[in-house]
Amino acid sequence: MDDNLFDQDDYDDIYNNYFKDINSFYELDKDISYWYNTASKIPDLLGLSNDIQFYKSDYNKGLRKYKEVIIEGINNWENYNYDYDECTLCTSATMASLIILSSLKKLGVKEILFETPTFFASIIQAKTLGFNVILVPAYYKDNYKFELEQTYLKQEVSRAIWISQPRFGIGSNQCKENICKILSKIKNIDYLIIDEANEQLYPSHLSSYNTNGHSNIFRFRSIFKPLGLNGPRISFILHNSQYRELIESEMDSLQGGIDHFSIDLACKVFSDNSAFKKFLEISRKQIISLKNKAEVITNLTNIELSPLENGYIGSLIIHFNKSRTHQENRIQLLKFCQKNNMPVILGSSMYFAKENFIEHIRLSYFIHESLFVKGIKLLSEHYN
Repeated sequence: MDDNLFDQDDYDDIYNNYFKDINSFYELDKDISYWYNTASKIPDLLGLSNDIQFYKSDYNKGLRKYKEVIIEGINNWENYNYDYDECTLCTSATMASLIILSSLKKLGVKEILFETPTFFASIIQAKTLGFNVILVPAYYKDNYKFELEQTYLKQEVSRAIWISQPRFGIGSNQCKENICKILSKIKNIDYLIIDEANEQLYPSHLSSYNTNGHSNIFRFRSIFKPLGLNGPRISFILHNSQYRELIESEMDSLQGGIDHFSIDLACKVFSDNSAFKKFLEISRKQIISLKNKAEVITNLTNIELSPLENGYIGSLIIHFNKSRTHQENRIQLLKFCQKNNMPVILGSSMYFAKENFIEHIRLSYFIHESLFVKGIKLLSEHYN
């Protein structure tokens, strides 16, 4: 930017130096610039609450009356009391991923080591932001063991280790002993990021990894995706309070506000301490019931299912005919699925490491039961 033509954007400095001490922006009697006290005639015409016209953003204290309800629900889920500034609300787990990556960039992180398999969007985001991305392979033959070998930590650069809980595309819970090993290996300038978008256990499996003694851990999670509800768009990032200002700044630039209906639904769900836990239990029973039916169908065939101890995303593992090459087997599979009008997502899109004569297919256990069972039967008969 040419400083002779433009003043620097000093919004934050102006706010902190001149306006930060204003008690409530919602109660101003003079306001010409801000977005807190908007007034539209349209809500009345739509027969909706006037509350729909206001921004819902976890920037500064813009969500205080909602966030206090939501964070209490999160604390119950976590079995730990996070402070207001140790949690940031955002629209989705995908957006949380981007916000964290952008924050890491500002913190001087150069390299991201991803445990595999992993969520595709985080890989693309990291590459787009210019990080050196390293995919650490995990193999079926080794029971998908993830080890952070010292060879990955040779360079003296600030890095982040990116893992998922439950393991993405597998559904197994992270080994807490392994996480302790990771934390013992990384330096003070390194960070551990835990993608918990599919977490369904209550309390959460990794609730002990909180801000007490773990200042270099970022965890993020969706509120409604574990319930099979993709319409509401609200997630959260758990972090040490020292990163709150940075994270909310990145969130404000990349995302903006959260929609009114998602905030309201989150408040409604978390207003009853037992309701959310009950919803998770119902969702879990639904998934386990479908998994058990699929296990019966695939028994004694050349396909098997990943563990699915937690979450709703697993994999179907096909053991191919060894008389063909891996690519020939893969093409045959895709042509078979095309012929039977059954679109599939293969292991490459989940960043499974390549293995001869094995292919992974993404399984979403929130798919309608009749569709899911028909697809499993079709593949089981073909690979019997």
